[in-house]
Amino acid sequence: MKFKITRKELKENYRCVAVGYCDLQHLLRYHSPVAYNSGVYGWNYDVYTFEQYSTNIAICTGYRGMPGKNLYENGISCREWDQKAQDVISKYQWQEELEKEKEELEKLLKEFLALVEKLFN
Repeated sequence: MKFKITRKELKENYRCVAVGYCDLQHLLRYHSPVAYNSGVYGWNYDVYTFEQYSTNIAICTGYRGMPGKNLYENGISCREWDQKAQDVISKYQWQEELEKEKEELEKLLKEFLALVEKLFN
């Protein structure tokens, strides 16, 4: 279940990156957002965090008002990373292979987060 978070709370607790709505949908396939932000116009964005990887990076994906660094402006192509994830998904077609798919996607996500981590160093 997601909880509502303010932009200020998010910026105080995480190093944020902004991604367009569904730009990383395949890469984040096995993750659920932990929080969301909304305002007078409704839903703004969802927040994905990755404490299990010992990082305080939050990926904010949505339409408007997302805090943090814009990956596109910093030379990271979400389309390229999501395509890599889509390629992994297309390799595994049977239910029995889902665990392998998940492992590969997690490995790819860790690589992505390591690249994003460099933006903050």
